[in-house]
Amino acid sequence: MNRAAIGLPIGLVLTFMPLANYANAADSQGQQVSQRDLKTLEIPGKVAAVFWTLRAERCTLQVVFPNAGGVARATADHPKLNLHQPSIQAWLLRADGSAISSIGRSEPGAKNPRQPFGVEVVIAFPRSADMEAVAVALRVDEVFLIERLSP
Repeated sequence: MNRAAIGLPIGLVLTFMPLANYANAADSQGQQVSQRDLKTLEIPGKVAAVFWTLRAERCTLQVVFPNAGGVARATADHPKLNLHQPSIQAWLLRADGSAISSIGRSEPGAKNPRQPFGVEVVIAFPRSADMEAVAVALRVDEVFLIERLSP
């Protein structure tokens, strides 16, 4: 048998084995991750996407900034946009109107010309927020938006 023909399957096994082990470890620990795209919280030129993610140990709200090309297109469509790093605040709301406190905040990613505001802001909430929260309230600079989480 040809050496190249033998090397290819071995290379594929070695490449995908760590991924399979990672998936098995997550399954064995009962960790399921589900994510929901909150489309009504997007703001042209400021917020490209917002994701509500349920993890085994916490819930997260991920606010993703547009890339530089997206910012350029948004400013062409909306010439009055002010290009600065947006101020992001978020709250989870209960049915009675009270807020669920966050347990952490992260702004990962290095700034570069393609990502002028960084990549994202991730706000963590306790895992119990999944059962308590009925809506997400998001403030981006002076714009307030709300999206329901439960039907």
